[in-house]
Amino acid sequence: MDYGNILRRSWDIIWNHKFMIFLGFLAALGSGAGSGGGSGGGGDTGYTFDGSEFGALPEISENIGAILATAGILLLGLICFLFVLGIVLWLLRLTAQAGLIDAAYRLDAGEKVSLGEALSAGWHKLGRMVGLNIVLFGLFAVLALGGIFILAGAVGASFAGAASGGDEVAALLGSLGVGFIALFCCLLCALFIFGIIVSIVYPFAQRAVVLEDMGVFASIKRGWQVIRENLGEVIVLLLIFLMLGILVGAITLAVFIPVAAVSFAPVGLRIFGGGSVEVLDILLASGGLLCLILLGALINAVFVSFRSTAFTLAYGEFTTKNLNS
Repeated sequence: MDYGNILRRSWDIIWNHKFMIFLGFLAALGSGAGSGGGSGGGGDTGYTFDGSEFGALPEISENIGAILATAGILLLGLICFLFVLGIVLWLLRLTAQAGLIDAAYRLDAGEKVSLGEALSAGWHKLGRMVGLNIVLFGLFAVLALGGIFILAGAVGASFAGAASGGDEVAALLGSLGVGFIALFCCLLCALFIFGIIVSIVYPFAQRAVVLEDMGVFASIKRGWQVIRENLGEVIVLLLIFLMLGILVGAITLAVFIPVAAVSFAPVGLRIFGGGSVEVLDILLASGGLLCLILLGALINAVFVSFRSTAFTLAYGEFTTKNLNS
């Protein structure tokens, strides 16, 4: 396989069709996000404590149940909202991933594809993409849950042995705990190996779903077949993108450090110097944070779309070569 040709064609596709980068952004949604913030302040208000405040305590005590109930309802509502949002982002991500695969294959063949057509193609494959995720990663989750139960059994046996009065019972429970721990270690090793296999098979199974219109189990079998018949080339391709990922991460860090230094240095100097934070300092820090978020999202979107396109073109060459051989 001419890896340089694969990478060049992939870059030309996403550079000449910028909607592929937008699809890359959507394809990365929900894969990891976090935010946080806080503020505080204080000063002399001239208020004097005279003891009359205790008169409000009975009223607060009477209403504490209603307050907790309201807080519980709000918390439950927030959890439900985040759960629904996570499902929506997951479905959107799978749609974009399928759309990326379909668009890359068709654009490489010389066809004209729009953003709407790519999303429509991804939408039509969404059911199978969901099934593929559930089968592969659901099995991984079941094994991980089994490992948690085994570890809990080991801890429980250890505590029970320590609390028992008889030496024979303690020895028996201790042996049981050691057995649980050994079983947990074996399962942990199996999970690690299984996770590597799933992460390798998954992108090829996705392409079997989208490009060859296969079902969930047939696509997994097809993905494994493609990997087995082209193992050396697949390993080289994975190593190339591993190195590219490290390179992109290093470049991103090199860009982030000066931007973060310029944005947050004034606030940091004022805080550690004992001075008061100015409005301009907060605006500068907020602008810098927004800039870092947007820049990180753009870099990640480009890399995701580039990697997906390269894997799609490689899959096309693998399957074509196998048909011709």
